[in-house]
Amino acid sequence: MERASVFRSDDLTTWERNGIILDQPGKRSDDGTIGLHADVVVQGEEGYVFYFTHPGRVNGHHEDSNSYELRRSSIQVAKLEVVDGVLICDRDKEFELNLGADDR
Repeated sequence: MERASVFRSDDLTTWERNGIILDQPGKRSDDGTIGLHADVVVQGEEGYVFYFTHPGRVNGHHEDSNSYELRRSSIQVAKLEVVDGVLICDRDKEFELNLGADDR
Protein backbone atom coordinates (compact mmCIF):
# COMPACT_ATOMS: atom_id res chain seq x y z
CA MET A 1 0.00 0.00 0.00
CA GLU A 2 1.31 3.44 -0.90
CA ARG A 3 1.52 5.98 1.89
CA ALA A 4 1.36 9.76 1.64
CA SER A 5 3.93 10.83 4.20
CA VAL A 6 3.79 14.39 5.47
CA PHE A 7 6.98 16.28 6.31
CA ARG A 8 7.55 19.67 7.94
CA SER A 9 10.45 22.12 8.13
CA ASP A 10 11.13 25.41 9.85
CA ASP A 11 14.03 26.30 7.53
CA LEU A 12 13.39 24.35 4.30
CA THR A 13 16.69 22.54 4.86
CA THR A 14 15.99 20.16 7.75
CA TRP A 15 12.81 18.07 7.43
CA GLU A 16 11.01 15.84 9.89
CA ARG A 17 8.23 13.35 9.31
CA ASN A 18 4.91 14.74 10.51
CA GLY A 19 2.34 12.02 9.84
CA ILE A 20 0.60 10.15 7.04
CA ILE A 21 -2.51 11.12 5.07
CA LEU A 22 -4.68 9.42 2.41
CA ASP A 23 -3.72 5.93 3.59
CA GLN A 24 -7.25 5.01 4.72
CA PRO A 25 -10.28 4.88 2.39
CA GLY A 26 -12.90 7.59 2.64
CA LYS A 27 -16.68 7.11 2.73
CA ARG A 28 -17.73 9.52 -0.04
CA SER A 29 -18.76 8.34 -3.46
CA ASP A 30 -15.75 6.92 -5.36
CA ASP A 31 -13.46 7.60 -2.36
CA GLY A 32 -13.33 4.06 -0.98
CA THR A 33 -9.67 3.38 -1.75
CA ILE A 34 -6.38 4.94 -0.71
CA GLY A 35 -5.61 8.38 -2.14
CA LEU A 36 -2.96 8.56 -4.87
CA HIS A 37 -1.03 11.22 -6.83
CA ALA A 38 -1.78 13.98 -4.32
CA ASP A 39 -1.00 17.67 -4.61
CA VAL A 40 -1.70 20.53 -2.22
CA VAL A 41 -3.28 23.89 -3.03
CA VAL A 42 -2.99 26.68 -0.47
CA GLN A 43 -5.52 29.49 -0.71
CA GLY A 44 -4.99 32.20 1.90
CA GLU A 45 -5.02 30.48 5.30
CA GLU A 46 -6.65 27.30 3.97
CA GLY A 47 -5.08 24.26 2.35
CA TYR A 48 -6.63 21.48 0.28
CA VAL A 49 -5.25 18.18 -0.92
CA PHE A 50 -6.38 17.02 -4.35
CA TYR A 51 -5.88 13.34 -5.05
CA PHE A 52 -6.98 10.49 -7.29
CA THR A 53 -8.71 7.24 -6.42
CA HIS A 54 -9.36 4.20 -8.57
CA PRO A 55 -12.81 3.17 -7.31
CA GLY A 56 -13.00 -0.08 -9.29
CA ARG A 57 -9.85 -1.56 -7.82
CA VAL A 58 -10.10 -3.94 -4.90
CA ASN A 59 -6.84 -4.16 -2.95
CA GLY A 60 -5.17 -2.44 -5.90
CA HIS A 61 -6.40 -4.94 -8.48
CA HIS A 62 -9.45 -5.85 -10.53
CA GLU A 63 -10.41 -9.20 -12.03
CA ASP A 64 -10.28 -7.92 -15.62
CA SER A 65 -7.12 -5.85 -16.12
CA ASN A 66 -8.53 -4.31 -19.33
CA SER A 67 -11.83 -3.26 -17.81
CA TYR A 68 -13.14 0.27 -17.62
CA GLU A 69 -13.45 -0.11 -13.83
CA LEU A 70 -9.73 -0.80 -13.46
CA ARG A 71 -8.72 2.22 -15.52
CA ARG A 72 -11.33 4.63 -14.16
CA SER A 73 -10.02 7.43 -11.89
CA SER A 74 -11.88 9.84 -9.66
CA ILE A 75 -10.51 13.21 -8.55
CA GLN A 76 -11.17 13.95 -4.90
CA VAL A 77 -10.38 16.85 -2.57
CA ALA A 78 -10.18 17.19 1.20
CA LYS A 79 -9.48 20.16 3.42
CA LEU A 80 -6.20 20.12 5.31
CA GLU A 81 -6.01 21.10 8.97
CA VAL A 82 -3.24 21.28 11.56
CA VAL A 83 -4.19 19.62 14.85
CA ASP A 84 -1.67 19.68 17.69
CA GLY A 85 1.07 20.49 15.19
CA VAL A 86 0.22 17.60 12.84
CA LEU A 87 -1.20 18.03 9.33
CA ILE A 88 -4.36 15.96 8.88
CA CYS A 89 -7.15 15.59 6.36
CA ASP A 90 -10.48 14.08 7.28
CA ARG A 91 -11.64 12.76 3.91
CA ASP A 92 -15.22 12.41 5.15
CA LYS A 93 -15.60 15.89 6.68
CA GLU A 94 -17.81 18.29 4.76
CA PHE A 95 -16.30 21.65 3.82
CA GLU A 96 -16.69 24.52 1.40
CA LEU A 97 -14.00 24.70 -1.27
CA ASN A 98 -12.84 28.31 -1.41
CA LEU A 99 -10.63 28.75 -4.45
CA GLY A 100 -10.15 32.14 -6.03
CA ALA A 101 -7.79 34.14 -8.14
CA ASP A 102 -4.28 34.58 -6.85
CA ASP A 103 -3.81 38.23 -5.80
CA ARG A 104 -0.09 38.43 -6.64
